Amino acid sequence: MLGSRSRSLILALFALLLAACAPASGADGPRPTRTAAAPSATATPEPTPTPQGGPDLSGQAFTVHYFCDTSSELAAFNFSQLWAAQDLVAAINAAGGVFGAELKLSVVDTEGSPEGAQSAYARLATRRQLPKIIIACDVATELALAPLVEDDDIPTLGPGLAPLNAYADPGGALFAYRAPVDVQFTGWLNYLIANWDAIRPQGAGDQIHLALVAWPAEQGGALDLDAAEEYAAGLGIEIVLSSEVAAQRTANVYDFFYAARDANANVIYATTRAFGSAELLNAMNALGLAERFVFAGPDFAFDGLDAYLVDASNLGGVFFTSSQVAWSQSDNPAVQLAIELFAENERQDGDQTQAYLAGLAAVDLARHVIELILLEEDGEELDAAALRQALRDLEGYLVLGGLYVADFAPNLRYPLLVQSYRIDPDSGQPILLQDFSP
Repeated sequence: MLGSRSRSLILALFALLLAACAPASGADGPRPTRTAAAPSATATPEPTPTPQGGPDLSGQAFTVHYFCDTSSELAAFNFSQLWAAQDLVAAINAAGGVFGAELKLSVVDTEGSPEGAQSAYARLATRRQLPKIIIACDVATELALAPLVEDDDIPTLGPGLAPLNAYADPGGALFAYRAPVDVQFTGWLNYLIANWDAIRPQGAGDQIHLALVAWPAEQGGALDLDAAEEYAAGLGIEIVLSSEVAAQRTANVYDFFYAARDANANVIYATTRAFGSAELLNAMNALGLAERFVFAGPDFAFDGLDAYLVDASNLGGVFFTSSQVAWSQSDNPAVQLAIELFAENERQDGDQTQAYLAGLAAVDLARHVIELILLEEDGEELDAAALRQALRDLEGYLVLGGLYVADFAPNLRYPLLVQSYRIDPDSGQPILLQDFSP
């Protein structure tokens, strides 16, 4: 573990960031899996202070239930986000908790299936221990819990991997702490059409021919194809191919590239995860097609895929979007805190992903609305319906003091703004191309 100086710094940073409102700062970012530079010694966060005059709740405890697949074959995608949630909860408690009360994180294994998530929820209901607020870490959990938490009026923060209509009802109980794939896709198309002349492959004409490739919808990240085609057509972009590959290491991805080539595609948009995205990049380079296509996807498509790449250079030139700032933005208060938490808890480089930042965001959102209700009710017992309303009313909240702005008040239950990046082929580092835009 790190020494007392590092521990003091992390606690000081967290105390400053509890109710942060400092503006985010844009800068080029490193690959999520590489260790970011330490923050400058002169970089001092200047957020607003923690709300004063709150109740003294020493000796009490508030529980956030964290429903997550931690045991199936795809559970590895979830751990960096889980570590982040645990790291931030520990830091909150070390800095005095929530008005003196301990914040607890109760991890519930959903076993990677809707049935597992529903069974876990039913067990809590049978014991009369229904959660006040839930964080879900995967799409199966999001979709399985959505109707249950709606009936029981329990706010649930999900990773944005479910179809967009899961967050469409303004009065719903499911909120995304990471931009859903449809939001990231439209953000990417806006950037693509505005910059086509500069980034199009050699030999490509004025017309953009787009090929989509995804995992099955139940694995998360599948686009609403009808809406995607309509939006793309409105920009003059033609979707020439939509393909699905199995969520397996042995999935055949070569046929997709043959079909994309035959369809005269010049842009590929992948919504696969980790090893799926890596296998696509490996195959594209093995076939000598890397110069033929612009390759892009949402940030979650490139989380933790380094271990599956045949050659690290296969990731060079890839474009992606994200609703969060990047790790290297070390003058950003949220990133300063993330770097300190990551080091203090001795996490591995492979866990330094956008998912880790998303895990911090989820806990901070939960903590923030708990704090709002406790202030409003002067420390009375938390009510799930009140927490849900607080999330629905949330407007202009700067998550962790700079990660992104949570703005659910205009009947939106997901982040609406994304940044655009390209991974530099020479350095392997993402270059920020466009700051937050809708």
